[in-house]
Amino acid sequence: MQGHQEELNKAAEPRTEEIVGKYCDWLTTKPGGAVLDIGCGDGTTVGMLRGRNVGAMGIDLGLWRWSRGSPFVQGSGYRLPFRDGTFDAVGSLTVLEHLDRPVAFLEEMVRVVKPGGRVVVGTPNMYGSILLHPGDSVTHTGGFPRFAKNLGLHLKKQVESVVAGARVNFDTMHPDMTKIPEHASDYDAICATDPAVLRAVLRRFGVRVIHQSTSLEYPKSQLVAAVSKAVDKLPFVRDLFGGIFIVGERHGSPQRLQEPSLS
Repeated sequence: MQGHQEELNKAAEPRTEEIVGKYCDWLTTKPGGAVLDIGCGDGTTVGMLRGRNVGAMGIDLGLWRWSRGSPFVQGSGYRLPFRDGTFDAVGSLTVLEHLDRPVAFLEEMVRVVKPGGRVVVGTPNMYGSILLHPGDSVTHTGGFPRFAKNLGLHLKKQVESVVAGARVNFDTMHPDMTKIPEHASDYDAICATDPAVLRAVLRRFGVRVIHQSTSLEYPKSQLVAAVSKAVDKLPFVRDLFGGIFIVGERHGSPQRLQEPSLS
């Protein structure tokens, strides 16, 4: 499912409840609801959701040791082993940036969620230029010249998403895997995730965006929470920050299109 070996990525280490709390809250649509976490890793999210009486399942490539009979499935996000409209909510957290076929992945997410169901995607903003998501991806290093370039690339994607929303796609990145920074995370990201493109692709597949914020986690202080709340009300500024957290609602049958190649 991912473009590089997940075990090499420090970001793939076990998650904590503090990290996935916001993600879990948006996936919780009703008691007993059916929820799928794609790229579930060690299963922290699934465990939290099941503790809330949510019928959660997780799917991953199988790089984690799950106990026999547990609510996990080994498989690919490109071909989910579930029928159309199976789940009340489907989500992925810090997965999209590692994919070489992100549009196909998003189409599968939408396919398995019920009409009226929820789609939740959390990912770094690779073309962000303000308060970047912590990591060492090729678009988050290089100082001001890199951030200025990110701004230009995001504006280009913003225009493409408006004038060619049916065809717009994520750019690809080419990390140098021979020069891995020590204790790095996201250095192996290959999909240049951008909020304008993500919104356009979700709309293409029949998803209406109902919430977007710049943080994948809940703020750790009242000051940060206040600033985040203010920024989230300014769409242009919000798209420049380093995180993308988007929640959508499926309102119809996805339009199936052939995925264009990454450029």
